[in-house]
Amino acid sequence: LKYLVFRQSCGLLDVLIMNRRAILGISPQLLKKELDDQKAVVVDVRDDDFDGGIPSCIHKPSEGLGVSDLEELAQAHAGRAVSVVFYCMLSQSRGPNAARYFLTHLQKNYPDFECSVKVLNGGWTAWADWEAEQDEAAEAAQGLGQEKAA
Repeated sequence: LKYLVFRQSCGLLDVLIMNRRAILGISPQLLKKELDDQKAVVVDVRDDDFDGGIPSCIHKPSEGLGVSDLEELAQAHAGRAVSVVFYCMLSQSRGPNAARYFLTHLQKNYPDFECSVKVLNGGWTAWADWEAEQDEAAEAAQGLGQEKAA
């Protein structure tokens, strides 16, 4: 058994276990917190559908993602206690595959790695929807504050 996938129907947690190391799913909310705390590195693997992404993301198109890209990420982050988070448009194929390739590379070449490997649940679509909800909530709160002041 090379890997085993656990999936909760609520979509809040997806786990891919490979050789006793797990690839976890992460929500946009938790990713934002990790980014704010400088505990996450985000890798966008969209191809032609890339049109901007999560602030500070590293764009590594899946079509050209190779060993040199994986090694570059591993050298920079394997020894750090950070999450390396992969995503694509929906994180159904390219993002999880890239995360699996990266974890395999770490296991072969950096057996004592410290970083965790994650996939953004729902991908770019979930992030953009969540970000829009946050903006709307902030605008509504600002509007209520201005009404109370008047």
